[in-house]
Amino acid sequence: MGNKSALEEKVVFLLKHVGGIPLYERNYYKAIPGRRLEIDFAWPGHYKTGIEIQGGIWLPKTGKKSGHVGAGQVRDFKKLNLLIENGWAILQWSADMIRQDPVFCIEQLKRVLKQRGRQWALEVFYS
Repeated sequence: MGNKSALEEKVVFLLKHVGGIPLYERNYYKAIPGRRLEIDFAWPGHYKTGIEIQGGIWLPKTGKKSGHVGAGQVRDFKKLNLLIENGWAILQWSADMIRQDPVFCIEQLKRVLKQRGRQWALEVFYS
């Protein structure tokens, strides 16, 4: 499985070596005023887009993943829902996605950023 920081470093490597992606902030916690909800990778401002790296849940006794929703997942669901409620687009990437199909991850991110940037430009133009 691997730990989350190793996965985040892999994402940093991908973002650094792919063109066309705007600057981002790591461990961004200013997404919602008055709340401290950290986003692993964020494009604040008019993009309001983030990436959350999901490491998964392991059962220590069996060494297998659990289908059970634990307290950490409930917290993550609440955070994600609050961010969405406040206008954020949050991509969730698993360890398997990052390792097995990084091209898909990066291309999806590019599409979302492009769409969010276009949406902002239209809002500014028509306001």
